[in-house]
Amino acid sequence: MKKKIVIILLIVLIIALVIFIGNTTRKIIIIKDLQNKVAEYEKKENIYVKVDGSSAIAEKFIKDGIEKDIMKKKDNTVTMIQMIKEHERRMYTIAGEQKNLTISKEEKNDLASKVISFVNTVTWKDLIHDSIVSKIYTEKVGEYECYVIDSMKNTNAIYSDGTMSLKMYLNKETGLAVKVIETIKDENGSIKENITTYIQKFDVVIDEDMIEPNIQEFTIQEN
Repeated sequence: MKKKIVIILLIVLIIALVIFIGNTTRKIIIIKDLQNKVAEYEKKENIYVKVDGSSAIAEKFIKDGIEKDIMKKKDNTVTMIQMIKEHERRMYTIAGEQKNLTISKEEKNDLASKVISFVNTVTWKDLIHDSIVSKIYTEKVGEYECYVIDSMKNTNAIYSDGTMSLKMYLNKETGLAVKVIETIKDENGSIKENITTYIQKFDVVIDEDMIEPNIQEFTIQEN
């Protein structure tokens, strides 16, 4: 009788292991497929990205090897404009009447991601880890069919204090981020959702988008 119980338990464990390996393999294949799609967009030289978060809106423009980033607080208290060129970074900060410019001499990081995807695993260890700790399923967001990566321990995600869940919605066709929903419980026990949406376009940035602020209007600091 005991032998039969042991055999049954072994069979159950083997079945559970096979299901686990099969499910993890499925998620690895999905993430690798998304990575391959995103890699094609990383090669683009004309890119526009807009990130609309709970407290700020950020825009990125890339054209002719130059990157321009604009971040505006939704309460209109601060606007930051960053210009990244081959050997220099300029950060323009506008806060009310204060206008400051910080100039840094540094090399441009050509390895930095140009687009947003949340599947930027660098090693196989990270890929396997993210596949194990994440649920991946499909949902439609507007016109896009998306994979949802639902995880509390994903290596590509940044979690706020009190995060209860975080879901990353990626376009199935491109691998690019469409939306992130983070559910947070604050110190008072209140639960809220932070929703961030993403717009990513290519070959739409024009010369006018890359115009730099008038440097003469700013107080200059050099690092």
